Amino acid sequence: MRSPQFGTDGSTQPSLSNSERESLKQRILSGISAIRGEEAAAAMPLDGESGGALRTNDSLVQHRSSGNGASGNSVSSPTRGGFGDFGTFNDGFPRGGKDPSLESLESASPMQKRTSKLPMQAFAPFFTFGCIILFFMPIFQVVYLNGDVDVQFWIGSWFGEIAALLPLLFIGSFFVHAKLGKPQKLVVLSCVVVPSMVLLGIGRLLVLEAANAAEDLADSKCGALTEKQTLQDAWLAAKDLLEVCTAAGETSVDRGLQWCSQYEAKREFHKQSWDYLRSAEERHGCRGWCELGQTLWGSEIPAQDSCSNTVARALERKVQRTAAQVELYSLFIMVAACAASLGVFIGHGSGASIQ
Repeated sequence: MRSPQFGTDGSTQPSLSNSERESLKQRILSGISAIRGEEAAAAMPLDGESGGALRTNDSLVQHRSSGNGASGNSVSSPTRGGFGDFGTFNDGFPRGGKDPSLESLESASPMQKRTSKLPMQAFAPFFTFGCIILFFMPIFQVVYLNGDVDVQFWIGSWFGEIAALLPLLFIGSFFVHAKLGKPQKLVVLSCVVVPSMVLLGIGRLLVLEAANAAEDLADSKCGALTEKQTLQDAWLAAKDLLEVCTAAGETSVDRGLQWCSQYEAKREFHKQSWDYLRSAEERHGCRGWCELGQTLWGSEIPAQDSCSNTVARALERKVQRTAAQVELYSLFIMVAACAASLGVFIGHGSGASIQ
């Protein structure tokens, strides 16, 4: 039989039997399980979304017992927003707080949201193509100078070979980015700074070498430069052969030295010098080497000056100007890349996010 229970006002209240208490306890536990299941479902990410799961604090159930020994059961209703005197949410966040994942999602700018959705696999080809476009002009100018006859003879062709190898760096960066699937700071900086420094050094050396060669070639003394004196000796040897062949009736000044029967045999001793002298006569319309003289290979271009002075002006006009353009362009790219890198590091140190 149930024993009567007395309230604080002296009135009697019916007490619950053990079975009724167990039934009430089971209903409370079922309600708690249902609410937790709703929270777990809400915390799962939606289809197509990436990142951590979003938490929800839509429900709270609290079971409290009275401090005077009397047992009491109460179930709080799910609420949204404030929770009165409830302690903390059952997901671990303090009362009134917001999920950091929600805050970062809400604070992201539209540009950051669009950028985060771009496939990183597209970075590798776009970056490689951009580097090729950025350095195409200075590399082309250096390779173009490398093919000039005067530049090859007086300066060399080493710089063109170095410039032609620079695109291999861009191709290597493509495979690195394609394999990793994301940009690498060291690779990006290397693809911008290294070619700039190499082209800057090539441009500076070309300017200096062209200036020195032009100064020596413009000097009235043939002995100012060893190569200049060698060409003068070769020109005199060719002049003597032309006179012999002209006297024998094998050729004439208008036809040129190349029609002599002994030309190929004598050319073996002065091959490089004679080939360059002939090329200078045909390209620049000059006569003689250290001094203005007669034509040796039958060029029909009117003579304006000696070939030594003509080549000196060509080096100043073409080589120095083009090399200076390469130098300034490479310097601008290198300074811009360093400034951009410095800005990124400063922003990163101040707490800005780096994508």
